[in-house]
Amino acid sequence: VAIRQRWAMLLGVGVAATLPQVAVLLAQAEPTEWDVIAAAAFFWLLYLGAATGWQDRLGSPALASLPASLLVLSGVLAGAASVAQFEGRGEGWAMVVAAGVYGLLAVFLFPTRRHRDLSALNATVALALTAVALADLLSGPTLAIAWAAEAAVLAWLARVVGDVRYQLASLAYLAAALVHAVFIDAPLTQLYEPSSSPANGVVAIVAVALAASIAAWYCRSWGETEPARGVFAHLEPVLSEFRETQARWRQALAATGALSALYAASLAVLGLAQWLSSSPVGPAFEWGHVAVTGLWGVAAVAVLAVGHRLGRSDLRAAGLVWLGAVLLETVYF
Repeated sequence: VAIRQRWAMLLGVGVAATLPQVAVLLAQAEPTEWDVIAAAAFFWLLYLGAATGWQDRLGSPALASLPASLLVLSGVLAGAASVAQFEGRGEGWAMVVAAGVYGLLAVFLFPTRRHRDLSALNATVALALTAVALADLLSGPTLAIAWAAEAAVLAWLARVVGDVRYQLASLAYLAAALVHAVFIDAPLTQLYEPSSSPANGVVAIVAVALAASIAAWYCRSWGETEPARGVFAHLEPVLSEFRETQARWRQALAATGALSALYAASLAVLGLAQWLSSSPVGPAFEWGHVAVTGLWGVAAVAVLAVGHRLGRSDLRAAGLVWLGAVLLETVYF
């Protein structure tokens, strides 16, 4: 009735009356009480359906604040119910199921032009739930690889569907993969602390390097685009600035990919030195580090030479900076 008559107050009262009851039910229930799960799933789908129905009833391509709020609220409820009612890997799989519903709805809505913003918000919720679900289900380098793969796919998808918002989502996934890879899977200490397995986690760094390179490839001019509408209009200054700075993002992503590849190669060299040497860990690590320093010097000279060859001042500057870094590393390590 509220949707048919466009009575926003009635819809708001309905949500305000039911949401606290659902929250109390989830807080008091023991894990995996299927009647509680069924009740939470009912209200989750009810909020999601109300958001979709209200926006469709408006008949406008601009996403209104009420359906957007309901949609985000439904996503929060799905995540909270998953955490409250499932444990271990079950929590992650529950979020995967919820993300799949949002993803399928985004695909269903996308062909209709006036539903593009609603489709994009559904996709955003799906991606957020997927990121958390992957963190629950995966661990170690596998998680960073999964996030990096998501970043590469989203960078490609942004160009296929012509929506810069998916490119921003790609950068978010890439940032998460980079942080996980560098601080958890293969921390920088592996370069300077002797270890019998210095190449542990290197596959995560390789995945980040590949994803950053793919994202850089798809950083191109967006040309003429329609400004964001509805609730997304508040983000238009950010989106516009992002569209206009694609060249700078391309350089930043290319640099991220190159440095990640160099870091992965350095760890691989240290690992190879340990594998080939019959000496104790310490001496083998020191000889491996000599080779790493040589690798960095060759990379710096190569970048400098390419910069001169192509007349690129940014590459020449990067080569000189890296040569300076190699010099400092040689003196102080």
